[in-house]
Amino acid sequence: MWQIYVPLGVAVAALLAVMALTIFVASMPARSVWADVSTIYLVIFAVIGGLVVLAFLAALVAGLWFALRELPGYFKIAQDFMLLVALRAAEYSLKVAKVFITPRASVSAAQKALDSTRTIITSGRKP
Repeated sequence: MWQIYVPLGVAVAALLAVMALTIFVASMPARSVWADVSTIYLVIFAVIGGLVVLAFLAALVAGLWFALRELPGYFKIAQDFMLLVALRAAEYSLKVAKVFITPRASVSAAQKALDSTRTIITSGRKP
């Protein structure tokens, strides 16, 4: 835990010391020099933050370039695999559906034939 708090405390103490020196020296006659030093400190912090953002954006651009270069082939492989899965699922679902559809279709066809035969027998010659 001290590995975090000691460096952080040293950094905060250094920042407070610089701020105290800037305020203390601001009351002296040579204010423009210390104003320039304060401006330099502010610019340094802004530059460090900008460099962090720039490094993050550069890493993001490099990662996207790599992804756009390498991933389309893998996406095609995944697409082909999913096509095989869909075809296999359709094949097996037809096999399962035939188990239920074929007997019902046969029963329905037999009923229709029986009804047609019954109609011919009971009403005369026309179905």
